[in-house]
Amino acid sequence: MRKNNKKDYIKGFLALIGAATILSFYGLTIRLQSESFTSYGQLFFRTAIALILILIIIAVKRNWKVPKSERKWLIAFGVGNTIYPFLFTISVLNINAANSVMMLYVGGILAAFLIGSVFLREKITKLKLIGALLAFIGLAVFAFPFDIRGAALVGIGAGLIAGVFDAASNALRKYITETPREVMLAISFGTLVVIVGSVISLTSVQAVESSPVQVPSYIAMIVHSVCMITGGYLLIYGFRHFDVNAGTIVLSSEIFISLAVNYFVLSESPSVNEVIGALIIFSASGAIALSVAEKKQSF
Repeated sequence: MRKNNKKDYIKGFLALIGAATILSFYGLTIRLQSESFTSYGQLFFRTAIALILILIIIAVKRNWKVPKSERKWLIAFGVGNTIYPFLFTISVLNINAANSVMMLYVGGILAAFLIGSVFLREKITKLKLIGALLAFIGLAVFAFPFDIRGAALVGIGAGLIAGVFDAASNALRKYITETPREVMLAISFGTLVVIVGSVISLTSVQAVESSPVQVPSYIAMIVHSVCMITGGYLLIYGFRHFDVNAGTIVLSSEIFISLAVNYFVLSESPSVNEVIGALIIFSASGAIALSVAEKKQSF
């Protein structure tokens, strides 16, 4: 694990803001893909495209050396990055999407603080705690009213555990420093393709909708695949140069950005709760930005 100076933290912070911005467009591209592909189908095909593209990049750069000391952590990284999307999907199927997002980030932020302080020796400062508190309040306001149905406990549990796996993956992004980013992405994409492909092959799950495949769906899928690579680069760079606990709070700003994207692109008007909650969540990133600027609150 590398030591970073203040300039590195600023670069890491900006990289994570960039990653959050890219993540905020996923909802738009997924909607377009849903016109022609099922959830499993679009997950498989867009990840397969991303895998092919990243393998081409690796072949061109000829940079695929992996230190022996990091190989086991790479396997854990690939598995963790595959498990958390499945758990999040289970959560969405049992509670509404807003509540699932809340559980994902609540579990992720709590796990990030625990993993960061225990395993990565990250400091817990006042501004970080303020940022976490603002994020929790914003998430609660954003997700209100809470979805309490018969299977709510399953959805809540799956969402929280998904957040834990996401935080663990981010911690590994920071811990794995010698392996090229392209190789990390290839392992992550490859693991997901194998598992989702196996699910589609061994079950009756469909990959393509019965309706004819629409051209916009293809375009959205390719754009999403490129975003997976770009966002993946930014996430690895960001967490290698930033704290996992603070970085997870920064990533939650995608909620605010996605509302803006949906409003300006899809003309969707968010509810008052969503606007207020998203603004509070975004202010949490402001607290983290202050912690970077303040020398006394150094990481």
